[in-house]
Amino acid sequence: MSIEDTIAQTIRSQVTAAMPTIESIMKGASARAMKDTGKSKAGPLKPSMETKKAPTSFAVTALSPARAVVASSGPGSAEEHLTADQFHSRGYSHRKRGDFAAAISDYTRAIQLDPRHFKAFFNRGFSYDKIGEYDLAIADYSTAIELDPTNAYAFYNRGISYDRKGDYGAAIDNFTVAIKLEPRNPDFYHNRGFSYRKLGNYQAAIDDYSHAIVLNPTHFKAYANRAFAYDKLGLLQDAVHDYDKALQIDPSNANAYHNRGSSFDKMGLNDKALADYSDAIRVSALPAVCFSSEQLDPSNASSFNSRGLVYDKLGVYDDAISDFTTAIERERDNAIFYHNRGYCFHNIGKHDLAIADYTKALQLNPWNPTAYNNRVLLQMCLCSFLRGLQGVSLGSMI
Repeated sequence: MSIEDTIAQTIRSQVTAAMPTIESIMKGASARAMKDTGKSKAGPLKPSMETKKAPTSFAVTALSPARAVVASSGPGSAEEHLTADQFHSRGYSHRKRGDFAAAISDYTRAIQLDPRHFKAFFNRGFSYDKIGEYDLAIADYSTAIELDPTNAYAFYNRGISYDRKGDYGAAIDNFTVAIKLEPRNPDFYHNRGFSYRKLGNYQAAIDDYSHAIVLNPTHFKAYANRAFAYDKLGLLQDAVHDYDKALQIDPSNANAYHNRGSSFDKMGLNDKALADYSDAIRVSALPAVCFSSEQLDPSNASSFNSRGLVYDKLGVYDDAISDFTTAIERERDNAIFYHNRGYCFHNIGKHDLAIADYTKALQLNPWNPTAYNNRVLLQMCLCSFLRGLQGVSLGSMI
């Protein structure tokens, strides 16, 4: 069997095997090779690459809403003689050390001794939220609300737990009650805006972020997340302006650099996009002590990938491949990174490496029509090329 026949047979078998999948997911796919620009290019990759909801829920030690301060406890005594308040105080100490299981145990003992202990229900809900038991957290916050329906932070924290379990409508309802009870708290508006954003209601999100900024002009997360919403609405200049403000407040935030770079990328300002992606990479490499806010992507693989896409667009393929390779090394199960490097290899004629990357991308994500399209087209081109070479060879023999 000739080389041409061998390759053709391999391609036919691969295409035949893939046809049921291709037919179901490739309707309308372009007949030309293309970059996978879904998650890889439009910023933010990691869980939205947005700033974390701020602030996290509050634990309380008094009936009035306040940041947590350790409650005083009575003199140490045998456990069976501890009061509800003493169990609560010890539970709070466990929570501060991050031992949420021990905290929950002591809060539960406090509730057994005093079934109307608002602080024990509230702080047990806080601890349940921290370990991802959102339904239990919501139940405890609900009991706390029954005990004190005027406590804005109980509604606020319950809203956060609803948001984290994906019930954004209920989260918005709870944030709204918290706002009515305490209308000058910027964080209440910010987190309601965050839930509106998750529902795709970007204008409502912008309105809430704006209200938070009026109440607190140095609210980093309100600026950063309003910028994200502006970007989603195509208001790129407004997005860049807000990212500028956010970075004035927190110049060490890699996510803000990355997302501003994404906005510049969409505006066609490649040099500024490259600079921001590079700054995101630089900042994320700083010691953790330099961060004034949490970074959602400590490996910063997405910034290497996004910078690689700009380099690819500019035809600087060696730098693009280097960045895609770094992204893969930092996040080896990301199909998009393999696909984008494969596309770059395709552009410089390294077809075997391109096919290998497309294949790896499909192993990680079999439902990627772009990777199927690009791999099949490249294999067909190679087959046609070899057929042409064989024809030239036969002609010379004649």
